[in-house]
Amino acid sequence: MRFGVFLTVLFLYTSLFAQSPQIHEKYAQSKYCAACHPEQARDWKTTWHSKSHTSQNILYKKTLEYMSKKLYKDTQKLSVECAKCHNPRISVKKVNKNFLLSKAFGVENKDTKKVKKALNTSYLKEGINCIVCHNTDKISHSHDLLKRGFDAVEWGPNHVMVGPFDSERTNYHKSVKRDHFNENVNRLCFVCHYGGENKYKLPVYTTGAEYEEANSTKKCADCHMSERRKGIIAPHIKKEGVLTVEREIRSHLFAGVRNSDIAKSAFDMSLKQEDKALTVTLKNKTPHKVPTGYGGRALIVEVVYHRGDNVVDRLSKVLDVTFADQHGKKTIPYLAKSIKDDLRLKPNEIRTLRFDLLGDSDKAIVTVWYQLVNDDLKNMLEITDPIFSKKYEISQQTIKLNYKRVTMNVKQRLKLLAMLSLVAIISLTLANIYKEYRYSAKLKTVENLISFSSQISTVMDQVQNERSISAVYIQSHGELLVEELDIQRKRTDIEVSNFKTLVKGYEGTVIQEDITTIQSVLKKLVGVRSKIDRHKLTFEQMIAYYESINIPILHIIAFNAEISPAGTISKDLSAYYFLLKAKEIASKQKAILSASFVSENFTSETFDETIALIAKEQSYLDVFENLAPHELTKIYKDEDTFRVFQDSYSFSQDAMKSAKEGNFDIDLETWFGMITKKSEIFQEIDQKAMTKIAQDIQHTPSLALYSAIAGILFLLLILFVIHGINKEISKRIHSFDWIIEQDKA
Repeated sequence: MRFGVFLTVLFLYTSLFAQSPQIHEKYAQSKYCAACHPEQARDWKTTWHSKSHTSQNILYKKTLEYMSKKLYKDTQKLSVECAKCHNPRISVKKVNKNFLLSKAFGVENKDTKKVKKALNTSYLKEGINCIVCHNTDKISHSHDLLKRGFDAVEWGPNHVMVGPFDSERTNYHKSVKRDHFNENVNRLCFVCHYGGENKYKLPVYTTGAEYEEANSTKKCADCHMSERRKGIIAPHIKKEGVLTVEREIRSHLFAGVRNSDIAKSAFDMSLKQEDKALTVTLKNKTPHKVPTGYGGRALIVEVVYHRGDNVVDRLSKVLDVTFADQHGKKTIPYLAKSIKDDLRLKPNEIRTLRFDLLGDSDKAIVTVWYQLVNDDLKNMLEITDPIFSKKYEISQQTIKLNYKRVTMNVKQRLKLLAMLSLVAIISLTLANIYKEYRYSAKLKTVENLISFSSQISTVMDQVQNERSISAVYIQSHGELLVEELDIQRKRTDIEVSNFKTLVKGYEGTVIQEDITTIQSVLKKLVGVRSKIDRHKLTFEQMIAYYESINIPILHIIAFNAEISPAGTISKDLSAYYFLLKAKEIASKQKAILSASFVSENFTSETFDETIALIAKEQSYLDVFENLAPHELTKIYKDEDTFRVFQDSYSFSQDAMKSAKEGNFDIDLETWFGMITKKSEIFQEIDQKAMTKIAQDIQHTPSLALYSAIAGILFLLLILFVIHGINKEISKRIHSFDWIIEQDKA
């Protein structure tokens, strides 16, 4: 209930939702269509179109939840954004500010109820149902990956169904003919299936673009629905005045690997034995990549080697696309900043894969499997549903192999076994030594950077103080805090001077880019101060400048957590990073509110910004609370600490109320005392966090030297044992050979 004080103000905002034309209940759900068109409805129910809503698709649901966690965005907001294609007849196109604030503070109002209702209407839960495609009156085809779904279509009247035929009015609806159901049928598919991109402008699926690059004349419907055939579109209609005409119709299966054998005809496969390799040649016969669409799909080419009826070994290659985040780590397509590898078959591509040939196998069975979600994403999203966890077989061939058995005598085999064991032990030992040395080197780097971060955080503190005082000075037109500003600038200058001396020892290191950024921004400090003194700098420009100093400082802290090899230290550093983020937001809030209170001008815009800052601050503190050790979180959870944070939030509501009543009577002394106490709390946690991290590093000893000594001793022991065993084996074999010779004599 921490944010309860804002509830009365939140309701001042009005809803700004964009609307879709309402669908009449008579045409909203597929069950009404199925009465006349049972075959089409039956096929449609097997498709992904019928499962494009979160309630019907666990992959979609899990993806939204994962994105919500990673982006700190509300799941319902993401659902509305993705509904552009997943549920294009949704009545809400965009959520407003009031919805976001209400969700952030955990309250329910008319806006949150409206979104919830829109996302859970009965026809929306059916996904891409009949009314979506067959009420699409016009299509605005574009190569813009963002202009998709409901942004690319115009809906027709409720009672008019669009299709490939013109016909008289039936007893239920009117039918009209549109070109996008005939010659330009691909345009209807490309409303959603052309492509899409994420927030980094990275294409995450490009089926339509792939098709265009292939210069194909084939229609999507020819493969994924069917070739046209003679049939009756509404076989059960026998009422007077309605003709049951035989026409050219298509299946509404929208075929995929899950509900058809379409993938079996997608490519040709041939096998060949070449010297020491088995080659598998695949030819993609489709005008798009295989697999295409959702970026988590994969082909798996698996080779199972047999000797008689026994399985000798299994080898496989995965043909999929790997998406990477800003740190180069694997992620889901919608959060990726780059594509690391795209191994999918291109349109009309012929590709040959080579597999090592095993010498004691006489047969190989090659199977191509299709995965709806590859293993990496399946584990990332924690998906266990059988639909997504299984592998779909789409092709299998067997090839007989010629092999040559290699034989060795007993002594050779024993020597080979000994040598392999020795190589394995040496490799493991050296790898362990190298690992420990790398661990020690990284730990030393982190230790140096933490020492550096601890010292430059004092620069951040003084910059934050100067920003707040400058804010009051600007908004009071140079009448308040004149002496205090001069004193604070001198304090800042001392820390900046120390920083300039300190960074000389870190030039050319991994944080050089951030250091250069800080140095570049600090060079402008004198000029910025001069403009403040001459009233030539706006309040917004001043806030932005001081913030630009602190951002790269925060980045250095985050980098420490990223490169730390020790889990405990990484966790502590991550907690410390989010604490400093919250501290920076609180400092910015202090500057903005202090300036508003001084100028007695607390506007709706200021209130909007304050709420956004409070929400950010709270989210960072929540993460800090989850990561930080108990000795740090107990300071934050203290009853007096909570009261200070609560009072600072209450001041914003009081200010807004006073401003609306025209009686601005905020007690500045109380405000500054309270906000100063809040800064002191942040500072206390800051200092204790750095102490805790330093202690953890001291208690994380380097094992590199001990590992090296132990490894060398172990190697010597193994060499001695192997030498003894080899000598004994040679002796026994020699004795055995002598006995045989005697028997022959």
